[in-house]
Amino acid sequence: MNKRFLLAATAVLFFTGLTQAADLNIGTVNVRAVATQAPQRESIQVALQQEFKERAEGLKALETEIVSIQTKGQADALTMTEQQKTDLIRSVQGKASELKLKQTNFQEDYKKRSDQEQRKLLILIKKAIDQVALQDNFSIVLQSESVAYISDRVDITNKVISLMTDPKFN
Repeated sequence: MNKRFLLAATAVLFFTGLTQAADLNIGTVNVRAVATQAPQRESIQVALQQEFKERAEGLKALETEIVSIQTKGQADALTMTEQQKTDLIRSVQGKASELKLKQTNFQEDYKKRSDQEQRKLLILIKKAIDQVALQDNFSIVLQSESVAYISDRVDITNKVISLMTDPKFN
């Protein structure tokens, strides 16, 4: 009797699992494609360029100044005293060190700000995915990069991109 009960209980659990699996609606999204095609990405790049424009111009001006000093030193080398040559070399070395430090700081600051903006973009992408998933009644949405096979009918990448290009989406 225990065997029959156990067999019946197993059958009920098995068929219950199949019915619940049939109600499961799974979708996929290519997050990388959404991130590269989202219009917000371009606005982020423009904002970063504007934010760091002045510092980039300062770096270019310092590079130009170093080249100018070196060119002048080469042109005037025959008429310069040893002290003037030494002062010129030290000046170039000092400015080169300053340039290197400023470039390093610039790159670190730019990367930090870029990472912050990328995180904001990923939050927006997540919001768009959630909205499309709710709209289309998906129970689960997986990243397509980690799925072996994807049918076009469950890929919501284009819907997410369309939603993100909508001016009303925020």
